[in-house]
Amino acid sequence: KKTPPTMHRLPSPVSRFLSSTTDRIRILLTNDDGIEAEGLSRVLVALRRGNADVRVSAPAEQQSAQSHSLTLHEPLIAHRHQLRGRLRNVEAWRVHGTPADCVKVALTAQLFDDAWRPDLVVSGINSGSNTGANIHYSGTIAAAREAAIHCVPAVALSLQHSRERLLNYAHCTENATHLVLSYAGFLRDAPPSTAELLARIHLNANFPSVAQPRGWRLTKQGMTTWLDHYRLIESTLAEKRFQLGVALKLNDPEDGDTAALLDDWISVTALTINPHQDVNKALDALAPFLRDQLNIQVE
Repeated sequence: KKTPPTMHRLPSPVSRFLSSTTDRIRILLTNDDGIEAEGLSRVLVALRRGNADVRVSAPAEQQSAQSHSLTLHEPLIAHRHQLRGRLRNVEAWRVHGTPADCVKVALTAQLFDDAWRPDLVVSGINSGSNTGANIHYSGTIAAAREAAIHCVPAVALSLQHSRERLLNYAHCTENATHLVLSYAGFLRDAPPSTAELLARIHLNANFPSVAQPRGWRLTKQGMTTWLDHYRLIESTLAEKRFQLGVALKLNDPEDGDTAALLDDWISVTALTINPHQDVNKALDALAPFLRDQLNIQVE
């Protein structure tokens, strides 16, 4: 089967993309799986190896499917957190709130010690994909969206997970690091007008859990959703308990994100906080990055 011209093989992942620069790229790292999640620690190690200045503001507990909810009716509490092993010296805060809380407090309050502010926000690596309708439920995506609200560029990273495929963080981390560091470098060197345009969008990257993805593919948010329903599991006169059950209903166009992921492509989708914003303008601005770093030709 011949590979279509807009889909190309993976470039070699970079390990120290920014190592030759004097000004380190500042990255705020968060997630929705919790501050001790494997995906967060793996990408943190890789980004620091790439010479990025990374700080962490992440949920104290699992916050999947919290969407863009915020803590409103009680104080938001953050505790200084010591990560394990080689990450113990990274400034990290355990936030007792949602992923959107974690980003909002980091960008709008004096959370970090030296009034530090990121050049880029990274959310992930999430355990499980975030494509189609899941984008609206996802705390991972909401964290990236919150950054865009504050005009800070952002990337959401998610790793496919299913009964048939175990999470393959090793290969995902290599490619995710290449995406993040090369995108950060592109933004650093971009003209102010381009940087301002891209600060209002957030990239959503989904990685197949395979050792060798077929390549990178620029996609659109598809219409795939869950045939979700609550199943009654226990009932008394005073109380009923339900368990959510799900089954995937694939409904994607040819360039949809879920379809690409299921076909073992790394899906990259540009999302916007403004439904009236012309995403094509952002894609035009992204075209050199997509071509040079991901081997994607924007038509």
